[in-house]
Amino acid sequence: MNETPTLTNDLTSKSYVDSQFETKQNSINDGDLTIARTAGLQAALEGKQNELTTGANITITDDEISCDLTAGTNIDITDGVISTTGLATTTQLGTKQDEITTDTDLTLNSITTDDLIVN
Repeated sequence: MNETPTLTNDLTSKSYVDSQFETKQNSINDGDLTIARTAGLQAALEGKQNELTTGANITITDDEISCDLTAGTNIDITDGVISTTGLATTTQLGTKQDEITTDTDLTLNSITTDDLIVN
């Protein structure tokens, strides 16, 4: 039956809805879906890198992946644990002043500028 439900026909009755609902599958199991039924998934998968390879910033030794992003910053991933050295911690950042204003006293070893304005 391909009739569109309306407010005046029996297709909107509870018994019709119940009977249609009872014909549906209770759950989706392994093998119930084909990749063709998952719009765009195959193309998205084909566009992914097949495997992680070493390069200028990535080192793989046995099961250890290391990455040096910038000088002084080292990120290491070992046994699923990510660790860093050379980065400020949340606690360290929490002790910093939110904003430097004209009322802020600064102590500097040196300062370099191309446009020095002294008031």
